[in-house]
Amino acid sequence: MTDSVSLTFYNAKYLNDLSKIDLPADQLRFTQTPTEVMDTLEDKERRLVLILNNDVCVGYFILHGGEGPVSLGFDNALLIRSLALNPSQQGKGLAFHAMSLLPEFVNAHYSHINKLVLVVNEKNIAAQKLYQKIGFIEHSSRNNEEHGLQFIYCYGF
Repeated sequence: MTDSVSLTFYNAKYLNDLSKIDLPADQLRFTQTPTEVMDTLEDKERRLVLILNNDVCVGYFILHGGEGPVSLGFDNALLIRSLALNPSQQGKGLAFHAMSLLPEFVNAHYSHINKLVLVVNEKNIAAQKLYQKIGFIEHSSRNNEEHGLQFIYCYGF
């Protein structure tokens, strides 16, 4: 059920829920753990966004402004990083619903932003399908020696 899905910036009241998200190794090669994303809270260019379902944190991602999207050639954009969903909540449409809410969420908090960009590994087929279903369009690709071929997707609004 996705009727109660919402997005919110990190709030310590969800720390317990966030810390319970335990991603399997095959997903960790594409994203960061909750502990790793918490380490970004001091970075003024990055904001941790929580995916809530019935007011329980079931996932997260980072919105990276400033140099994040600029390093990929985008102005007036936010870079989406480290999308993750609790494995027990996967396959229920929650990630799709959360990402569908993102343009409205961004408009409410970042009036100057008109694009969302992200980088997805060529081997992360599930994520590619999710982003394409939402309306992200493959913009270009680049080879990252450490992680292999990466596709850059963009969503304008």
